Amino acid sequence: MRQRAPQEGPEAVADRGVGTGVAAGAGRWQPAVVSALLAADGPGPVPSGGPAGHAGLLALQRAAGNAAVAGRMPAGQLTVQRARLNVRSGGARAGTISGVSALPGRPTSNLSGTQGQHLTAYVVFEDSISNRVADRTPAEAARALITLLDEISELPGMAQANAAYLRDAVTASRGRLTAAATAGDTAAIGKEIDTILSIRNKVPGTAQRGTGGGHGEAGTSGVLQELEKQLRQGAWPAEWNETVVRDQARESMWRLLDYDPAQPADGVPTEEMRRRVLAHYLSLRSAYPMTWEWLTTKGYYLVDYLRANRNGPGMPLQRLSAATLQQLIDDVHANL
Repeated sequence: MRQRAPQEGPEAVADRGVGTGVAAGAGRWQPAVVSALLAADGPGPVPSGGPAGHAGLLALQRAAGNAAVAGRMPAGQLTVQRARLNVRSGGARAGTISGVSALPGRPTSNLSGTQGQHLTAYVVFEDSISNRVADRTPAEAARALITLLDEISELPGMAQANAAYLRDAVTASRGRLTAAATAGDTAAIGKEIDTILSIRNKVPGTAQRGTGGGHGEAGTSGVLQELEKQLRQGAWPAEWNETVVRDQARESMWRLLDYDPAQPADGVPTEEMRRRVLAHYLSLRSAYPMTWEWLTTKGYYLVDYLRANRNGPGMPLQRLSAATLQQLIDDVHANL
């Protein structure tokens, strides 16, 4: 059974998978073609607060700035090395994974010949890997990555006919990860991490043509990575102020979305808007599951922060009216 974090938002309804089935009449790609396509990859603000909140904010930012992107290779670098699991050799957590190093450069995207403008920042895809394997044994990590593949299968773009080869690739990767879990094969798991990143970056709707503004992706995700680590390990630094950390986390989640569509003439959100914002929510839930659960359990909803702060620099969805935004978020919640 799949593990899911609680749903985001007060209007969320019963859990439903999105886009898990094969589109009617979709063609099937042969395994050799799937492998060839996946192997072709190559180059491819901080909220203000009173003095009481400063200590928590500064501690979170310092940790994010110092440690958030350790082990990441720059975009565009050739994939010459498989992702590697770093397994602890001693201490109370011996045999568990401390992190992932040698992540590959960005694989090809859903667009031909260009990375395009990622709607959800690519760093979120990397974080979904590292947060699934950290503090787990290799066998546990392999099973967690299978769950991640299941979640990728629920993205709206995976239901499209042109994603048939990706659905085949997901099935093949699940099988290899099942074998790797049985064997505890860290090298095989590292190879599948490369494959998962390649699959995720090719999901239809991941990027659009053009160049995005970018909002300091590494630092923004670093805030979430540090919070995720503390929650995963059951720690909460004494100097952290919950109100400040809450707002910093929610702002970071929104700043990782590079999307500002025009207000529809009829005021009704388009299907494209729904798909894109839903994909962002699902990606955040996959990448930062402990943070998502913490925010939801506490009633710290993403939409509440966006309503109050969406005119700030780097925030998305600024051109939508309040009524259109509310309908859009209601539609997204109904499909989580």
